[in-house]
Amino acid sequence: MGTSYGSAQVRSEDRDRVKAVAEDVARRLKVRMLIGPVLNGWIGIYPEGSGQDQQVGEALFQGLNTTVWHVLVHDDDLLAYWLWHDGRLADSYHSQPGYFGEEHRAEEEALVGNPETLSQLVGGKVADLRKLLERDDSDPFYASQQLDGLQSRTGVRNLAASYEYLKTGETQGIKGR
Repeated sequence: MGTSYGSAQVRSEDRDRVKAVAEDVARRLKVRMLIGPVLNGWIGIYPEGSGQDQQVGEALFQGLNTTVWHVLVHDDDLLAYWLWHDGRLADSYHSQPGYFGEEHRAEEEALVGNPETLSQLVGGKVADLRKLLERDDSDPFYASQQLDGLQSRTGVRNLAASYEYLKTGETQGIKGR
């Protein structure tokens, strides 16, 4: 088994407002969360369950109506993200369609990510992001390496973290703790 990370990154400078909405979302979804500081205009929300449920990101988006980027790595095999902006899901990505079975393969195949949208709403150079989002079975990768690449190219900090790791004191490389 590999590493699993997940967080909802909220574009905001208003930590108090984000915290209030996150507390409401946590109550409604019956999940615990940790809330990071404002870093480069983003606030990281780390839900329990290693942040593997994108419904948290969607609920935060609905409550805040700002850009929310829910990013996760599952077992170091799969990278996925959902990016909400301007009242809708603006972009999404799934690196391994069919990973959890064939039932959702077709919809996961469509989640190819849009480097232009990601660059515009989150940051980074389009060409670099395009390379990171390529699905290439001939060159196996670890999803956490792909996540590190997204972090370094977009400037969004503390992506390689999760509620469980933070609660057990695994904070190496975490900014603003």
